[in-house]
Amino acid sequence: MEEELKKKLASELHDEIGSDLTALGINMTLMRNSLRVDESHALKIRINDSDKLIGSIRHSIRNIMGQLRPTGLDDLDLIAAVTHHVNDISHRTSIPISLEVDNSFPRLSDEKEIVLFRIIQEALTNILKYAEARHVTISLREERQKVLLSVCDDGRGFTPSLQNDIQGGYRMGLITMRERSEMLGGTFNLVSIPGKGTTVFVQL
Repeated sequence: MEEELKKKLASELHDEIGSDLTALGINMTLMRNSLRVDESHALKIRINDSDKLIGSIRHSIRNIMGQLRPTGLDDLDLIAAVTHHVNDISHRTSIPISLEVDNSFPRLSDEKEIVLFRIIQEALTNILKYAEARHVTISLREERQKVLLSVCDDGRGFTPSLQNDIQGGYRMGLITMRERSEMLGGTFNLVSIPGKGTTVFVQL
């Protein structure tokens, strides 16, 4: 139900706001082209600035849509969608992210692929916001009909016994990952060492 709602919201963002922004962009172009050479320089600056704002809003909407619905999973498998997401983050942040996947890793049910993608997405968000990591390794493999996922960083880590005292956003991310794992009857574990990093383990 949650994923269906997110998919519906993402679709509405694309269909409604996306089309309006496209129309607005066309109007800005037409206004810019209709200005005479001797017209107000200040007005041209305003039009160009508005055009940049439209581009920025469009980029923000794409990011929100990506959070609401992992669009790569609609057309590709989990590995392809995760690879695209990892490459995008690594490019934007310059943090190396290694993705290790067994060659025999199978195609999973839609429900499992969405849950695994969301957990990886949440883990990376926590790492980028709080861990100060220099490198991240994501591992996906199947063993005895169980899917095993780990996300490991070499960041600052923390003492697990003090988990309730860490920043609210990080703690909420951990709770969300645990709930997603347990929703499919899986398990979630976390190992963290201050100064040496954190590893998230998920088994479905």
